[in-house]
Amino acid sequence: MKRPITVVMASSLAVCYSVVLVGVAIALMYDYLGSHGHIGSEHLVGTAAQGLKFTVGMLLVGSVLLAAGSYRLLVKRRQVLLIAPLSILFVIGCIGETADALGTASLSSNLIGAGILILIVLPVGLLLTTSGRLWTKQ
Repeated sequence: MKRPITVVMASSLAVCYSVVLVGVAIALMYDYLGSHGHIGSEHLVGTAAQGLKFTVGMLLVGSVLLAAGSYRLLVKRRQVLLIAPLSILFVIGCIGETADALGTASLSSNLIGAGILILIVLPVGLLLTTSGRLWTKQ
């Protein structure tokens, strides 16, 4: 059976998200190592530097998980490795956006957050369509 377009789209979105995560990690490390004053500066204390390094590490782990999930989806027809990281990120994002909405965040900030949450859940929704479910069950 030929791959449905929903499966290809979900996999493509996951690869795009993976590339974005690597780009963010590179930008953070560039700013930190270059001491440009935004993230990396002489005033950054040790615990903040550890937090930045942990964040970069988690971005890279997430990128690898999304790329591996996309591969497993296309080649082995297994969707768990793609759905699990996106679902975890969605739950964390919902908690954060709820806190923002109840707090002092602006309307534009809330709309940006809602757009990001929609983009996170889009590949999962594509895989839960009828064609996506039938293709992964074979």
